[in-house]
Amino acid sequence: MAILVDGQPTSYFTPKQGIQQGCPLSPFLFTVAINELSISLKNAMHAANLIGITLGPNCPPIHSLLFADDLSLCGAATTLEANSINQILNDFCHHSGQIPSFSKSYIHFSHNVDNATKNNIRNIFLVPNLPPNTMHLGHPIIFNHKDKNHAYHFIYNKFLAKLTIVKANKLNHAGHLTYIQFMLSSIPVYYMSTVLFSNTFIQKINFVLRCFWWAGVQDDDPTNPIAHRSWDDICQSKENGGG
Repeated sequence: MAILVDGQPTSYFTPKQGIQQGCPLSPFLFTVAINELSISLKNAMHAANLIGITLGPNCPPIHSLLFADDLSLCGAATTLEANSINQILNDFCHHSGQIPSFSKSYIHFSHNVDNATKNNIRNIFLVPNLPPNTMHLGHPIIFNHKDKNHAYHFIYNKFLAKLTIVKANKLNHAGHLTYIQFMLSSIPVYYMSTVLFSNTFIQKINFVLRCFWWAGVQDDDPTNPIAHRSWDDICQSKENGGG
């Protein structure tokens, strides 16, 4: 590698030591390095050496998902595709010096893959099966429920758990508003950046917010509090008279 100094590259040299943990250069250098793997996978798809997977009807195929130092390689469950991915990964490791942590790696097959194909691919990637309760970026990777509302019930429980860590009944409306804006709302907003919730699930969360806004947490009184204004009016901007 070489370094640009005043627009001119220095002589090439081979790095022999990594940077310290927490160095601000770390994410930039990793992005530069891992981008080569993404380019190699993309070129393989353009050359029809990889098929990849699609996430839905009429969706373009993808070959990988990358976030920070987490990498998910995707492909058709065939021995030929597995060998192609393995070759690309080995070439990348050889040229970059990066080494995957196979002790923290897993493999997952769809239900339509036969056992013989699974065994052949496992002989290429010697990693265990993905545990059913594995979470990635706060999301479950494997859904065991056909009903999306039930599958994301853990978000609703996490939402309710935030109400038990404060003495909500001692807060005034200003305190309720601050807690809703900076604590409670951040939970569904984070997941809604990547997940399309149903109207039923959103209404369920809004019901908790409405009750908390008017009465705080009332475990000893399951009745609905009196709403002195409609929820639509409260959700308006402050310029329009909302909360």
